[in-house]
Parts: sequence; C-alpha cells; structure tokens
Amino acid sequence: MRDSRAIRTADAAAPPAPWQDAQAFLLVLEQIAKEANSVGDARQVLERIVNAVTQYGPWSICWAGILDVEGNGLRSHTSSGFAENAPPLPESEWTLFDSPSWIAVERHEPFVIYDALEDERFPLVRADASARGFRSIVILPLYLDDEEVGVIWFCAPQPKLFAADEIAFATVVASITSVALSNVQHQARQRELLQQEREQSTRLARLHDVVERQYADLQRLFGHRDRLLQAHLTDQGVTGLVRVVCDALGAPIVVLDRFGNLVAQRGDVPENCDVPEVVAIATRDALGLRTRAVELDGVAIALAPIHSGEERLGYLCCLADCGGFGPIELDLIEQACLHIALEFIKDRVRLEAHTRLFGDFVGALSAGDHDQERIEHSAGALGIDLRRRLRVFRARLEADDPRDFGDLLLFSRHLHRLLRSRFAENTVMPLGDRELLMVVQWPDQALEATAFTNEVRRLLSQAIRMTRGPLVGADAIGLTIGLGRAAVGADAVRASDEEARRALDIGVRMGRLGADVDLQSLGSYALITDLDPAQRRAFADRYLGPLRRYDRERGGEFVATLETHLATGWSALQTAQRLHVHVSTLKYRLKRIAELTGLSLEDPEQRLCLQLALHLERLDERPAARR
Repeated sequence: MRDSRAIRTADAAAPPAPWQDAQAFLLVLEQIAKEANSVGDARQVLERIVNAVTQYGPWSICWAGILDVEGNGLRSHTSSGFAENAPPLPESEWTLFDSPSWIAVERHEPFVIYDALEDERFPLVRADASARGFRSIVILPLYLDDEEVGVIWFCAPQPKLFAADEIAFATVVASITSVALSNVQHQARQRELLQQEREQSTRLARLHDVVERQYADLQRLFGHRDRLLQAHLTDQGVTGLVRVVCDALGAPIVVLDRFGNLVAQRGDVPENCDVPEVVAIATRDALGLRTRAVELDGVAIALAPIHSGEERLGYLCCLADCGGFGPIELDLIEQACLHIALEFIKDRVRLEAHTRLFGDFVGALSAGDHDQERIEHSAGALGIDLRRRLRVFRARLEADDPRDFGDLLLFSRHLHRLLRSRFAENTVMPLGDRELLMVVQWPDQALEATAFTNEVRRLLSQAIRMTRGPLVGADAIGLTIGLGRAAVGADAVRASDEEARRALDIGVRMGRLGADVDLQSLGSYALITDLDPAQRRAFADRYLGPLRRYDRERGGEFVATLETHLATGWSALQTAQRLHVHVSTLKYRLKRIAELTGLSLEDPEQRLCLQLALHLERLDERPAARR
C-alpha cells in the first residue's frame, strides 16, 4: 500500500514548477532526454541523467542505480547533488531486500519518504540522509530488458510534499531513463552480436583458408604419390623414382646402397660434397630410421634411410635443408624410400636367382668325380674363362655373429664391382653366411697374393664403416683367406680351389684368424688333415690319452707342460721359466710324462709323435671351414 504521506497537495504559495508550465515541462524533459540518448554504457547514461535532473529539473539531489537481485545489492550506481564532504555508506552495508528501493520495485509504483531523518523504518537511509544532506525522497522503479531492474531517487534537502503532478513528472523521467538504459542494453547486445558475427566470419574465413591449403596439400600429396606409383608400375626403376623426387623438391637427389655405392643421381652435386662420406658420418652417429639433417663442408643434406623393417638397405640424400620441408615434402621422401626399398628387394631377388649358377659351379669344383665338362659348363655360365690363368681364394668372416656384418650376398656383388678396378675379371660368391669363394683372373704369375687379399680387406673395412657406423676396420671383423695357386684349365682350377679350401680349413683350426694361409706355409699340418677324423682322434688319444686322464682325475698339468716344452724347442730352462716352476720340478713332470705314456722324450721319432698328437688335437678343437 502507498505510504499515507506519499502524495499531498502542494503549497499554493510555492513557485511554479516545470509540470505547471507546459513549455517549461517540455524543455526540461527535452534536456533530460537529450542526455539520456547520448552514446555510452549504462553507467555513463545514468551519470548524464542524474546530472541533467539536478541541472535542469526541480530536484537538487538525484541518485540512480541498477540492482543486483541475485547478489542482494547493487550492480552499478551514480549520484549528483549530495554533500561532497560526506561519502556514502559502503555498499557492503546495503542490502537490497531491506531497502525502500525494493519496495518500489515490488509494488511497481513510486515510493515516497517524507522525511528520512524521522522515518524509523529504514535506519541505513536515515544514517545516509544525515551524513549527505537530504530529507525527502521519491523513489521510482526502472525496468530494463533481460529482466533487469533499477531505481531512481529524486531527493530534496528539506522535508517537502510531492504533488501528484511532480510525481507524474518524475515518473516520466524514470520512463525516459528506463528507455535509455534499455536502448543501451539493446545497442550493447547488437554490438556484441555484430562482434560475434565478425569473429565468426573471421573464423570461417580462416577455416576456409585452412581447408583450401589442406586441399591444395592433399592434391600435391596425391600427385606425388601417383607419380611415384606410375614410375614404379612402369618399371622405371630407382632412376625414375629419383626423377620424380628431384622434380618435386627442386633439389639434387642421390641414392646410395648400403655400402655407399651410387645407385642413381639427378641434379648437380657440388664437387666438394662427398655424399658417401656424409652417409658414413651419419651412420657413425647412429642414424635411425627417420629423415635427418646433416651438413658437410657447408652443404646441407637431408638424409633419409631406405629400409625394410629394421634392415637398412641404402640412403636417399637430398641436397637441401630439410628444416624447410613441410609434411608434404617429408611424405614424398618417405614414400620414395618405400618404393626404392621395393626396387632394392626386387634386385636382391634377381641376385638370389643368379646365385643358383654359383651353386652349380661350387658343386662342380667340390664333386669327387672331377667331371671336367661339368666344371667348364658351370664356369661358362658365370662368364669364367678356364683357358685363362685363374686363382681361387676362399675367405671367412671372423665375427661373433655373422649378422653383425650384414647381407653377405649383397656384399659379394659390392666386392665384385669394386675389385674390377684392379682385377677386371673376377667372380665373388657367398658360401653360407660367413664364407666367400673368389675366382680371379690372375694378371701375372709373379704377382703376390697379398696384392689381392689386402685390397679385399680394405674394401671390407669400407663396407663395415658404411654398414655398422663406427670406423672399426677389419680388426673388428677379421677376414681369414685361404690361397690357391694360379691355374689354367678345369682340373687345375679345381685343384686351386681344393688348396684354398684346405688352407682356410687348417688356418681356422690353427687359430690363424685374419691372416692369409696357404698350404706351403702349413708344413706337416697340410698332411695330417688328410686323415679321417676318427683316425686323427685315435692317434692323438694313443699318445695323449693317459696324460689327459691323469690331469682330469688328479688335477695335474702334464699336457700343458708338454705343449710348453714343445713350444720352447724342448728347452728345459725356457720351459721352467714360462711355467714359473723350478727346473727340478719340470724334470719330475717330464719323468712322469714318460712313465704315463711309455715314451722316451729323448727319442726324436717319439717326440715327433707327441708333437703330431698335439697338432691333431688342436685341429679337432676348432670348427672346419665350409666345403
């Protein structure tokens, strides 16, 4: 219910108010409306309105605010005309629902306080009025969009009666304020919507650009892959694949096999750029299975390994800085490496088929029937001319695990190609996973075998450097080579192969690993290896069996003593020094050896038997070379 003191008849003697003069009424409203409709946010609009009210209207004090219904307080507010030396009460002390402002909002009508200093219903209003110099108040609700509400207070410094016309005039000002605030909110929403539309348009434009770029990238990607596939399907080989990559990247491309041999190249490579050296450096640095950037003498190179599973087959080298490559360029290199890997695999399959001819030739050489016609036929299929002077070598890779070296079949071809610079006619073929058979046209009877074997070891060292990484040389993977003599004709070549095989076999058994071995340097070993293994064991057991059994049962050292005595040329003093025993202790041991074997160590013939027995045991302790 409206307060009983809210509306009273104005004193007839009071000066005329704006609402009593139509023209003055309109002028005041026009000024207030002009300020209300100026550009700005809600707080700025409120500031202009309260200033216009106190400047042009009949009220000297005005306050307006937007309420925070959920927070039981104020969202924003402003005022004009209050005493400047007294600040308002802190907002934290105001509560909306206990204030006269909320009464006006709930009743949807003006609410009047005749004298705030005498009204005990609102203690906070009375305290504020006392501090800031106002007495009478008419409060009108403001209704905004989005269900927001506010209030505007028209205050007088002295108690006064608010006439109905004055309240009506205040109501018009409140309506102007509500409309102005609604317009501000509407404009703010419009600006927000416009900004959202602009941001959405910008995002859509960016998205469109991204989609266009992705589409263009996909077109390039599919184009690259299609050209690679066409080159592969039309059997253009590695050369055709390299052409596609070079044309797409606009940079020189070099493809090497695992040993650093040039397979294909397109584009000009700087003279100071040793691409195989780059590969060797990268391999030494443990190059993985991904493209990486390396540099040599100021030349940037993108180095991509060509691999099948974990096995490295070769390298694709692009003479460009791969740091500037995007996903499309890197995909092109990756796809090219896959296609080139297939070409390498196809090449190996063809090479495996060719090795059947090697098998026929090796079988003909090793056959016991000495079929000369078969040897000539299988040699002719390999391009070996038995009418020329030939020399046969057999070699064995001394590695803990043959897989440490790599593919022996591919290395055989690599070795064959590089040997042609000094030995134009040569055939290299693998025997199992660690042995090689090499048939070489020998240019000069006086040429030493080391001219060939040293070259083979040098090339092996280079191959290890390319395939394993660290430059370990031939010492890490030794090469034992059995030498055959120079020969002409099928029978003589077969005999040369037999010599090489036997020399390699004996050399491996004797522990002469990593060396050149020929029968002439083996002495008696060359004879005793012809014995049947069972005969060799029986002979060795006949002379050494009693000593072995005694050492095993009693913990003796008779066999070791005998081996040392033999190594020193049967010198008692040197033997004792090597064994770190007194000469008398040695003589006792030698006496016991003679008793156990029933032999006289003074008899040269019996000494020879003991020496041969030790040699036979040593041979049977080591694996034989491949036949």
